[in-house]
Amino acid sequence: MVLCLTALFASAQSYEVRTLTFEDADYRGSGNVVGEKNWSSLIDDAEYNGTFLYGDGASTYMWYDEGNTELVWDGLEDSGMGQAFWSGGAAVSNYYEPDFSQADYTRQLSIPLAANTNQFLVVFNSVNLLGYPSYTNCTPFYFADDKARVIESVDVINTAYALNSLTNGDNFASAATDESQFVVHFEGTHADGTTSEVTYLLADGRNFVTDWTSVDLTPLGEVKSLRTYVTGSADLEGDWGLNTPGYVALDNIKVRFEKEAVMAVEVTMNAKSKLIKSLINMETDEAIEVGTPTSNKYTFSVPQGSYLLTATAADGETVSGTIQLDIDAEHTTFSIYSPEITVKNSGWVYGTDYTIDLKVTTKEGAVVNTTMGEYTSGKKMFMVFNGNTYYLDLVPTNVRKEEGYLPASYTGTVTFNASVNAEAPMSCPYSITVPAGASLFLGTKTAHFVKFKEVAPVSITDGGTVYNFVLADKQVYNYRVSQEGKYTQAGLFTMSVDETMRPELVFTDADMSAKDPKFIDHDVTSNGKYNTGDLFLNINAAGHLKLAAVGDTYDILPMRTWQLIESITNNYFIEPDYHFTVVNLNGQEDNSVVKVENELLTAVGTGTAIVLVTYDAIHLNQYSSATKKDFVGGADWGAIWPENTGAFVVTVGEVATGITPNIIINKDYLTKVNGVDTKLSMENLDAEFDVLYYLDTEDGFDYIFT
Repeated sequence: MVLCLTALFASAQSYEVRTLTFEDADYRGSGNVVGEKNWSSLIDDAEYNGTFLYGDGASTYMWYDEGNTELVWDGLEDSGMGQAFWSGGAAVSNYYEPDFSQADYTRQLSIPLAANTNQFLVVFNSVNLLGYPSYTNCTPFYFADDKARVIESVDVINTAYALNSLTNGDNFASAATDESQFVVHFEGTHADGTTSEVTYLLADGRNFVTDWTSVDLTPLGEVKSLRTYVTGSADLEGDWGLNTPGYVALDNIKVRFEKEAVMAVEVTMNAKSKLIKSLINMETDEAIEVGTPTSNKYTFSVPQGSYLLTATAADGETVSGTIQLDIDAEHTTFSIYSPEITVKNSGWVYGTDYTIDLKVTTKEGAVVNTTMGEYTSGKKMFMVFNGNTYYLDLVPTNVRKEEGYLPASYTGTVTFNASVNAEAPMSCPYSITVPAGASLFLGTKTAHFVKFKEVAPVSITDGGTVYNFVLADKQVYNYRVSQEGKYTQAGLFTMSVDETMRPELVFTDADMSAKDPKFIDHDVTSNGKYNTGDLFLNINAAGHLKLAAVGDTYDILPMRTWQLIESITNNYFIEPDYHFTVVNLNGQEDNSVVKVENELLTAVGTGTAIVLVTYDAIHLNQYSSATKKDFVGGADWGAIWPENTGAFVVTVGEVATGITPNIIINKDYLTKVNGVDTKLSMENLDAEFDVLYYLDTEDGFDYIFT
């Protein structure tokens, strides 16, 4: 008998072999149907009419090779004679009958060998070749994780009951002749629902399988389930189908599992979170040995997967929190930093005066699984990977809110052990007045290239012209007053509890009509020589957005160039009002393929569309306390230059053409710096950066391809 887990690490193999032996020593599960952690407790107390297979246990009898081959057999079914083993099944056994000449149905779970401790499986299931309905049905074995795998082999032997019938005949069946065949079938079902089959002769004439024999099942390929049944030649059948007892015994079911790729991992801790307290495999709950660090750096090897790291300060006691490591071939090196949170509200205690809501994301926007801990100073702390961005809300408790304190939000991208200085501000009632028919947006900035976080008014009064807010002391807010066909007014201000240190924002019809929102200024010396009415789009170098199916969406992030900023260093930029027009390939306005609302593009039909992007003129101010100032370059900025209208193609559900444009530009002028491309598309034409201007007397550019 082989061990439950046999790992084959030959260099030519990319898999290991796990074997279902039905031996107690090899049981890996959390507990079987009767609550025991073994196989022997599933052996019935009698071969026929026992408790498990015929009595009260028949309705729940099943088995699962958890933690090993993952094979499951769901249990007994009713094939017309009641839910019991006489309707077919797969029973664990260790019954033996070496003198099989007397074996009948009362010895149905025995094999014709000398008694020993080896345990095995007896399957009762037959199919009638003459077309009669079968009265047995043993449901297939299947993989609990729903994966398809190669079942490499299985050991088979005739049962004592079947062997006696084949050798000597019985009250129902004739003995086998030289022409007889008694066959076991292994039918595998693939992931696509198709099946394949391997057969093996348990009786070939008068030659019978009387000892364990291995059957190669690799011709089945990868299967999700395996059905086992027996058939007999015509002389072994009668008027109602197979007369020979339809039993076969199985053992040592070998299943191939893909090897787990073992990764060499490097984790660099930091001075605040210096030690790895534990590293746990999140799938298996196994604790991983990470060894001793060298200068804050740990090196160890683990299979790819997700692991939860818990860190401490140098004292080995103060827990810094936890962070999830997702390890694969592309992610094996991790640098961890630990921002410390300093709450500047004097005397405030975590849990009593405030709580903290925390989210950490990668640069791609994926959420990082991290939890807060503490530093030796008693301050709260959390862990991030180098380059992660945190979003932290300091939330006063209800008692503090009743005193007038408001939540405060903070964000930052971490490349060193930064500190987060947080303070819950006092609330400030504040109102902004706009003309009738206009709308107001008030927001805060969380990060570059992220939409502003809207601040909702507590009320809107005076016929929709006065927006009333409760704002936070010392918080910078951005505003935008918009009206159809009017000149948008926007800007920034900092709230203060001191009313003399904050602006009075009242916008009039005269403000909204001061300029035409479509005015264009082609003078590049305007706005302090920052005047270029252009834009960038977050599509791709080809200017071709491909959506797979109707219902797919895409967030368009248009960016005016030059950016409209309040200072060269702080770079708090505000975007103008954008307009999106969808046209078909004939240039006609057509929203049958995609639509764009609030910068969200949604696929509504299959086909191809072109999206045109423009923006209006805008007036911008910033306030230093209550003093109005212009943005860098001035207050009035023109609409997009028509020749710079943004354009990109969208296809929904389209098949790839296989065409490679190969439009080359400036090939001899492009280089790499430290091995990195200096342009995303390098010598290939970029739909945004390589703008091809031509005179209005020309028809444009010709592009010929085959």
